[in-house]
Amino acid sequence: MSGLQAAGATSTELAQTLQRSLLPPIMPEMVGMQVAAAFILAAGGVIVTGDFYDLFPRGESRWCVVLGDVSGHGVDAAQVTALARYTIRADALNTLSPNRVLAQLNQALLTQRQPDERFLTTVCAILRPDADGFTGLITTAGHPSALLHRADGTVESLRTSGTLLGMFPDADLGQVRFSLHPGDALVLYSDGVTEAHAANDWDLFGEERLIALISKVVDAEADALVKSISEAVLAYSNGYMVDDMAILVLRVIRPGEASAGRK
Repeated sequence: MSGLQAAGATSTELAQTLQRSLLPPIMPEMVGMQVAAAFILAAGGVIVTGDFYDLFPRGESRWCVVLGDVSGHGVDAAQVTALARYTIRADALNTLSPNRVLAQLNQALLTQRQPDERFLTTVCAILRPDADGFTGLITTAGHPSALLHRADGTVESLRTSGTLLGMFPDADLGQVRFSLHPGDALVLYSDGVTEAHAANDWDLFGEERLIALISKVVDAEADALVKSISEAVLAYSNGYMVDDMAILVLRVIRPGEASAGRK
């Protein structure tokens, strides 16, 4: 191996190591819920990206889930990603409202704003179990809407007000309440899914195509939903991924089903 090849291999390995450090090494076990996630690099991608997701308990009975996308790539984007993850983890312990969590993150990003003006889009939800499954509040900030996939295949878009973070003092963050019953799933994803397209075709995969896809998947387990989405997007784009793709699915288990957690 030449010196140039060795340097390239080392650079790729360092990028992959740094990228892994920005994602949970193992998705946590969540009682009553199946959890599955996937992260797929853009075609030929060896640069650290700003896509991230996280799931963690906040208190004894609630969970916080987040998926976000920092503008740009490289070490600077990774620094913003790390700041976002740890700020969300800290602030989620002090509030029951995802819009307050993201408002605090917005202030943290503005306080430590860099000259390159990187910004962040994200979706954040706080859930708790109840007698019928789970209830939660969700907030989106300049990010693709989360999808609520019912056991019968019905799909709802969970859309809230909210601009991207790290740019404006007031991000105008709203929140909506939702419920998940046995067999229902919450689907979070980055714009690498909806903005995927083939090399010579600018027709984007889009939210409508995503909704149509998962509406045909009835009562699927969490990992099957993640697999269906990722495989469909890769097939649609013929493997030409212009952006990285992150997907996270939480599905309420039915009686007798096993929970599942995977990255």
